[in-house]
Amino acid sequence: MRCQTAQRWLSLWLDNLLSEKEQRALESHLQDCVACRQLWQQWERAREALRSYPTITPSPDFDRRLLAQLKTTPLSAPPMLSHWLMHPAFRPALAALGGAVVALLPLLLLVRSSPTAPPPSYWLQHRLGQEIAQLLGLTVGREPPCSKELPPSSSQLPPPSAPL
Repeated sequence: MRCQTAQRWLSLWLDNLLSEKEQRALESHLQDCVACRQLWQQWERAREALRSYPTITPSPDFDRRLLAQLKTTPLSAPPMLSHWLMHPAFRPALAALGGAVVALLPLLLLVRSSPTAPPPSYWLQHRLGQEIAQLLGLTVGREPPCSKELPPSSSQLPPPSAPL
């Protein structure tokens, strides 16, 4: 038997919860193992010390008074999430998360302004609307490549007086 198993069984043995076969195996191990035998002796001393204390009998109305006190005691609210996050154990994790956000933000900006995005002329060729082309031309920092007026696109609504 391994010491780990024997030490786990000591408490069960003292409470008479082991089978006879397990009890014999534990007793055999205790005869051979000095460390486990010393631990068993400590358990026995603690058990004897607990038995030496006098037994206390509660008063007859103990249950009634206890239940009445439990009913009148207000329940405390569970801690809010902000209390958990401000706990010292979470501070390194929050600092790491903040650092990751600060480190990834420039990368996201670089990816967003990548040269693989289609130029404004792409939008003009596919007739996606003069407003979109102008907007893309201004955001990229260039004028729209076409100087002639663009034909009306599908995004423009007809004037209100025109029949449908």
